[in-house]
Amino acid sequence: MKAFDQVPKHRLLAKLSSYGIRNNLLSWIDSFLTNRTLSVLVNGSKSNEGMVTSGVPQGSVLGPLLFVVYINDMPNEIKSMLYMFADDTKIYREIIDDEDNTFLQSDLDKLSQWSSDWMLNFHPEKCTVMHLGRTNPQKTYFLNGVELQNATTEKDLGVIFDDKLKFDDHIQCKISKARQTWGLVRRSFTAIDTVTFSQLFKALVRPHLEYASSVWFPSSKGQSIDIEKVQRNATKQVPGLQNLSYKERLQHLKLPTLKHRRRRGDLIETYKMMNEIYDHNAVPGFDIYPRSNATRGHCLKIRRPLSKTNLGQNRFTSRIVSDWNSLPEDIINSETTNTFKNRLDEYFCNDPSVYDYDL
Repeated sequence: MKAFDQVPKHRLLAKLSSYGIRNNLLSWIDSFLTNRTLSVLVNGSKSNEGMVTSGVPQGSVLGPLLFVVYINDMPNEIKSMLYMFADDTKIYREIIDDEDNTFLQSDLDKLSQWSSDWMLNFHPEKCTVMHLGRTNPQKTYFLNGVELQNATTEKDLGVIFDDKLKFDDHIQCKISKARQTWGLVRRSFTAIDTVTFSQLFKALVRPHLEYASSVWFPSSKGQSIDIEKVQRNATKQVPGLQNLSYKERLQHLKLPTLKHRRRRGDLIETYKMMNEIYDHNAVPGFDIYPRSNATRGHCLKIRRPLSKTNLGQNRFTSRIVSDWNSLPEDIINSETTNTFKNRLDEYFCNDPSVYDYDL
């Protein structure tokens, strides 16, 4: 990543010193960053070595940590919400009136000034604006004096977001990737029995259809059916199972429906949020019922938020309510995430919807 190569060594050492890293430790890091050389090998021909005058070594254990230290003060004066992951930075703000627009532009100006002061430049041509919401005024924003272009889709940490938050592009992309992967597996094995199928499908194919599913959860029945078809069609190719129904194939393979897996994943994410395993500022909040003697069930029941649209009713904090509120107390009070998973699987052991997509 180019950003890792742009970090000025002397400014980095100054920041480390300001954090209290001094004397022998600072000298050791200085030595780690000094007298590094670079050469290029193309078709067997090697260039002369040149001195590396900036950057932190990529592929090292210390390199990413030094980069994070260098950019750690970037959000200090920013009023809008800002999240950073390695060299990716996202800034966003709810725009209600012109004042909000002014604040957001002011924060972009501050980011531009920070990048100039610390010689770690943003590239406006690689930055975009995504406007969300039906009433969004869709104002124009500038970075380093360059107008930022609008985007209708954007890939972030492996998930393709669109400005309608329907995730059609992401779902179709992952379905295609999962099918390609299964096709490659099928061509690589002359014979696949039930045990081998389960191991290969769960390890190589299913992750494409489950990664971050709590974020891009299908908003329509058609999307859900398309996702399930990947597993439905793959199980038909297992010798001896071709004439069985989809439900019977899954029971034989001990493979839950992808629909159930998303349900299970939502419940696990809810447990993590309730137990503050995630940063509470980065996850949605829940409206928990006050505990009273009249309340049946566990003590962490949540209210369903009001919504007038189908998209809103399908959001995480809405769709999880019924399943979460129906869980027994001993599952909710699990000491660890792994304990919660194990107890949850035991709870679902006799649930017919685990293998029946239509339930």
